This record gives sequence, structure tokens and C-alpha cells, in this order.
Amino acid sequence: MSNITVSTVLWLVLLAAVFHILEEYFTGFMDWMKKYSPKGFMDLKNFSPRGAALFFIIVNFLFIVLCVLAAIVNQAIPFFSLSVAFFLIINALLHVSGMIRFRRYAPGVVSAVFLYIPISFYAYYLYFEAGALTLIDFTLSVVLALVWQVIPLAFILIGNRLQKKQDK
Repeated sequence: MSNITVSTVLWLVLLAAVFHILEEYFTGFMDWMKKYSPKGFMDLKNFSPRGAALFFIIVNFLFIVLCVLAAIVNQAIPFFSLSVAFFLIINALLHVSGMIRFRRYAPGVVSAVFLYIPISFYAYYLYFEAGALTLIDFTLSVVLALVWQVIPLAFILIGNRLQKKQDK
């Protein structure tokens, strides 16, 4: 496996993440989420404008850190690096499902479909072609990607509870 090729793909994951965050920011992702998020656990309607901005900043900062770590770790811990690639696939599917469900543009869907999916599949392809993708690494990458997806949901839950305490 060529370190340069795999390293390039993992740094492209970071670049795709930056484009995705910018697309979400400039197309009103938080407003979209506040409007369309389901009531209860994922209810963002209770977030103040400041709380929504803080949520967006914290989650995306952690996401960028995760992408940088995946690129640095690279082949040393394949399941970790590939978990970020699979996380991008999950994120893309969530954006597409939101667009389909609400029959309108979901902020972030363009970069998710045209950057996240191809780059992520290519990363898996490179590891597979090099014989560096074991079934265990693949499985762990999927499981870890699901964990990464839970983190923003936990922030929403915590934010809702904090907002409710402030409202009392």
C-alpha cells in the first residue's frame, strides 16, 4: 500500500469535511435542523440562536479534529482511520434521507453526495486493494463510525436539558 495514496485520501476526507461544513453553514443547516428535527430527543427547536451556533461550532470542531487524527494515524490503526470514512457515508445517507423525507434541499447534501461518498469508498478500496482491510478492521470501522454519529446526538440531548433548565 502506498502511504502517499492512502495519506492523500485521508487528507481529502479532511478537505471534504471543510467543504461540507462550509456548505452547511452558508446554506443554513442549523435553521433547517431547527425546522425539521423531530420532537423529543432530537428537538433543536429549544436551542437559542447562541446555543445553536455553539452546537454547530463544537460538533464541527470535534469532527475536524477527528478527521485530522484519522489522516495522521493513517495505516497504523486502519479501523480508526476508516471509521471516519464510514462516518462520512452515514452522514451522507442522513442528508439524503432528510432531503427525500422533506422533499427539499438539505443543507450539506451536495458535498455529502459528491465528496463524502466517493472519497470514503475510495479509501476503503485502497485499503482493500493493498490487502490491509481485514474483516475485523472493517467491522470495527463501522461500529466506531456509529459511535461517532452518536456524539452529535448526545450534544443535542445535553443542550435540550440545559435549555430546559434555563427556561425554568
